[in-house]
Amino acid sequence: MVPVNEAGIKGHPASGTVKESKVEKPTVNNYYASTAYITGNVSEGTKRIALVVNGNIIRYGEIASNGTYKLYAGDILLTSGQEFTVVPVNKDGVNGFTTTGTVF
Repeated sequence: MVPVNEAGIKGHPASGTVKESKVEKPTVNNYYASTAYITGNVSEGTKRIALVVNGNIIRYGEIASNGTYKLYAGDILLTSGQEFTVVPVNKDGVNGFTTTGTVF
């Protein structure tokens, strides 16, 4: 990349490396309408875990030191067949690869 000032004079070239910073998909255990929490495991580098329903972030859950997580869903996922998405987030706030689940 070469910077150019307002007068059109080129500066010294610059270089950089873009690193992929997305975390891997979380696992999602079977979720039943009678259950209060979605549970599963996250990959290394996941700092937050989000519950998304109909494209909207509902809330963030808890991640334990052993990599398991739980997301409260007892007030929003009440009907068999409803779909939801679990989104991992890294330390920089970048969303990782998502996992979609269905209420049983």
